[in-house]
Amino acid sequence: RSDRPVEKPLGFRRGGSLGLRRLLEEHGEAIEADLHRYYQIRLADALYGPRQEGRYSPRELLVRIKSLPPESALHRKMRGPMGAWGVTEFLLRRIDHQLAGANWQRSGGKGAKPKPVELPQQQR
Repeated sequence: RSDRPVEKPLGFRRGGSLGLRRLLEEHGEAIEADLHRYYQIRLADALYGPRQEGRYSPRELLVRIKSLPPESALHRKMRGPMGAWGVTEFLLRRIDHQLAGANWQRSGGKGAKPKPVELPQQQR
């Protein structure tokens, strides 16, 4: 699915060690930040700590990584500036533009014609 960009690089291999290694090599900083932000997991402890004190198996880490929300640093890095935008954000953008256009029409077209809210890659 296109809304789950994290799953494609993993390749759905059994065990997940290779997929986790590839993800960490390419996106380690984003993953480290997200694991801490969303799960209060320190990556170093999860990978190398004693098992009884917080070490995770590759599968356990992959489950958490694949479950990161669209606004996570990993999703933004993999999907670019639009990574955090979902259906809700696009609908709100459209509603805002429709209301601004309707108000502009009711005013007799005075002033500048309203423009839609810029998309993230359009912002400067």
